[in-house]
Amino acid sequence: MPKPKSPEDSKLSKAQPTVASQDRRSQIEDVATRAFCKMGYSGASMRDIAREMKTTQAAVYYHFSSKEDILHSIISRFTEQLLALLRERFESTTDPVESLRRALLAHILLQETHSFETRLVIEEKRNLGQVSRDRIVLREKEVYALYRQRVLALVASGRARAFEPAVVTFALLGIVNYFLHWFRPGGPLSLRLAAEQSISLMLDGLLLPEKGSARANAKRSARVA
Repeated sequence: MPKPKSPEDSKLSKAQPTVASQDRRSQIEDVATRAFCKMGYSGASMRDIAREMKTTQAAVYYHFSSKEDILHSIISRFTEQLLALLRERFESTTDPVESLRRALLAHILLQETHSFETRLVIEEKRNLGQVSRDRIVLREKEVYALYRQRVLALVASGRARAFEPAVVTFALLGIVNYFLHWFRPGGPLSLRLAAEQSISLMLDGLLLPEKGSARANAKRSARVA
């Protein structure tokens, strides 16, 4: 049975119905993202989303079957964007240390442009049904795998300490995700500077000192003394 058209969609140009419909879905997702972050997923309703868009609930239901459907679509879209971003950064250079640094920086700097989506992934994913949550978890495992592969490459190259890769990977992701809870924009510290300093701390703990470096020489001098 064909899906009924909402009053809004009947007014759309017949030349590009798919593009117009997708644009409308994106608008609903953007409004819902702000509503979920402001009122919490449980506190925000389809009525709230429709009111903010100055439309009817029927028009929202035409594009999404439920509030959970909207949440899943928001999180899924963001996770796909994150995966694409990380793959691009990891592949941007053959130097495993620099590629890891670039990926971590890009991941943290998403707080500037996608702080709401990040919050929904971390705090509201639990409200998804099992099937939807499992789909998101599969994507999150791909994010984990990208970082773990880079850690393995560093250890194999002899440039990193022989730590358990899972420990390192979860530690990196933990620090990245915790930016959501402690960093506040508009303060004396910029997000980029906070990110760069955090990444330096992480990599200093992971990487072995380079031969001839000031740090290595200092350690040798201390042993001699």
